[in-house]
Amino acid sequence: MISGYYGKSLDMIMMRVVDVLFSLPSFLLIIIFSTMFKGGMMPIIVLISFFSWMHVARIVRAQTMTLKEREFVLSSKTLGASDFRIMFAHIIPNISAAIVVAASLSIAESIIMESVLSFFGFGVKPPIPSWGNMLQEAQKFILHQPNLAIFPGVMILLVVLSLNVLGDIVRDNFEDSNMN
Repeated sequence: MISGYYGKSLDMIMMRVVDVLFSLPSFLLIIIFSTMFKGGMMPIIVLISFFSWMHVARIVRAQTMTLKEREFVLSSKTLGASDFRIMFAHIIPNISAAIVVAASLSIAESIIMESVLSFFGFGVKPPIPSWGNMLQEAQKFILHQPNLAIFPGVMILLVVLSLNVLGDIVRDNFEDSNMN
C-alpha cells in the first residue's frame, strides 16, 4: 500500500524487489530449503509464506494507485488529513474486498503447494499428518484400496474450492457493506 500511495522512487524500488522475488523459482527454492530444515512444519509454513505474498502485494499496490486519485481521497488531503489517516480510513476499507479474494486464493495455493511438497517427500515428514503424505502412502495400495487416495484428494479439492467460494462470498459482503 505504501508503494502505491507514495509512488515514484519508493514504488520503483519496492516493486523491483517484488519482481526479483517473482523471478525466483519458488517451488525449487522451497524444495532446497525444506531439505535443509528436514521437513519441520514451521519451516515449511515460513517458506511457503515467503513466496506467497507477492501476488497480494501487487493487487494492493494497483488498487491503492487507483484509489489515491479518487475524489474522496483528494478531498481528505485538501482537508488536511494525514497520509496515515487516508491510508487506514479510506484506502484499506475500499481495497479490503480485493485483499480478501487474493488472500483466499493465496491460502488455497499454499495448501496445494504443501500437499505437493509432502507428496514428493520434501514437505512435512510423518508422523505429522498431511494430505500429501497420505497420498504418497496410498500409492502402495492404489489397486486394492483406492479410497486411501480418493479421500485425501477429495479433501484437498473441497478445501481449495471452499476457500475460493468463501473468498467470493466475503468479497460480495464487503462490496454490499461499502455501498450502504
